[in-house]
Amino acid sequence: PLFYVNERTFSTRVMSYLMSVLGMSATVGAFILPGLSDRIGRKPIMIFGALTGVIVPLAAMFWSGSLWILGVLLFIGWLANGVSPLMMATIPSDKTVVVYCGTGHNSGFATAYLRLFGYDARTLRYGNNSFMYDKMVKQKSALSWLPFSLSESNDFQVVK
Repeated sequence: PLFYVNERTFSTRVMSYLMSVLGMSATVGAFILPGLSDRIGRKPIMIFGALTGVIVPLAAMFWSGSLWILGVLLFIGWLANGVSPLMMATIPSDKTVVVYCGTGHNSGFATAYLRLFGYDARTLRYGNNSFMYDKMVKQKSALSWLPFSLSESNDFQVVK
């Protein structure tokens, strides 16, 4: 919104119309694209979503013609958000999903998000570092320094 008002010098009213177009497009795309993927396959729809997603930033920055055409370009480009349900469908809903990152911190956010949608999601304790941590604990007699113990991590609750 600030880009439209500050950089493109649109009025707040025009900006609100353009932002409304994005919301309508995402809603329409969330129904149309999954339906089309059932008929023609997931891969073409995912490619379509990736390609049309490029339209929005390009149109927002460089289109200097009619606002109606800008609205149409934004609508078409924002349809790409309809692939989100397709991506969520690739996560198995009948199995436990383990999410990990470097430290376990960021994966905690993703895990919370997945749990909101009903997935049985877990975070890998310490993230990628868990692989190193376990190795350090096993070899701590050979190390010149010791890895952190659970008590040294202030006994923060760990989801196992």
